[in-house]
Amino acid sequence: KNGSRLVLMNVSIVYSKWPLEKRISDSVALGFLANEPITAIPVVAGGKTSYMIAYMAYTWIGLADGFNDIQPTSKIFTFNLDSSILRTGGGSRGKYPERVKAIALVIIPPYPPEKIKYIDLRHAYIAYVKG
Repeated sequence: KNGSRLVLMNVSIVYSKWPLEKRISDSVALGFLANEPITAIPVVAGGKTSYMIAYMAYTWIGLADGFNDIQPTSKIFTFNLDSSILRTGGGSRGKYPERVKAIALVIIPPYPPEKIKYIDLRHAYIAYVKG
């Protein structure tokens, strides 16, 4: 908004085991749910094209190839969730329609979810960062 980006600062993930494996099932997705669609992803099936409408921009936290946008470095890992790195469809990151507003934090846990002890938001805060 006005040349700023939304950043959720000081998010901590505490893993139940360490080190993580390079498996998709050890990855977690975090992102923002929006008030309007962020992208329409074309899906071709049976020679027909349909569109999957996405209301979420997200990033993967883990070590598996393709699911490692943010790579944890320890069992207790603190990072900033920056809207400029979130996947917004079509291979792009941080590109949002003009009227889109973040309305909720979305967490898609690993499987099984017990791989994460907890996600700590007690010291988290929202910032708008210029640039």
